[in-house]
Amino acid sequence: MDDKLTRTVYSADTMIESFRRDHPDRPILAAGPTKTIVLAADQDEAAIVLGKQWQRALRGILIVTADALICGTAPGLNVLPGQASGSDQPAELTIPVADILKATVFYTRYAGAQGLVLSLRLADSTVRQFGLAPDQPWTAALPFPFEEREAKVRYSAYSVARRVALLVLFFVVIWLIARAF
Repeated sequence: MDDKLTRTVYSADTMIESFRRDHPDRPILAAGPTKTIVLAADQDEAAIVLGKQWQRALRGILIVTADALICGTAPGLNVLPGQASGSDQPAELTIPVADILKATVFYTRYAGAQGLVLSLRLADSTVRQFGLAPDQPWTAALPFPFEEREAKVRYSAYSVARRVALLVLFFVVIWLIARAF
């Protein structure tokens, strides 16, 4: 997806400017659209699996400062767990840099496109992953040490079934159009 379109849908520029205005003392090291998930305790963080978890991921803007990662959502885009559904108020998730025990940047390829997944093991034992576009200077701007690795994107059974259903639907529509003429 075109980064300009993604930035527009996510209200990225508006949210970044709002953060700058509200926090003039906190320079932004990097910022851009993201999707984020929390891995289950038994999930391998190096296994990037497309499925319901990424489909339902929190979408927002990741802002990296010297002391924290802030993921904010635009009104109406989606909400964080625990926030009232349908709220028009933006949600915000803040991860202090001091809470990051281990960080890994995974380089991925999916459907011919490159991507990054920033995986953070936090002090509370959770692992949070952020899906990022590779066109931002993420690795040059991170204010903490991290490991860089290649990762293969895998498909869950749900993801495969969804793609097959869409393909079947596509051919049915083509068949119906062809029959009409």
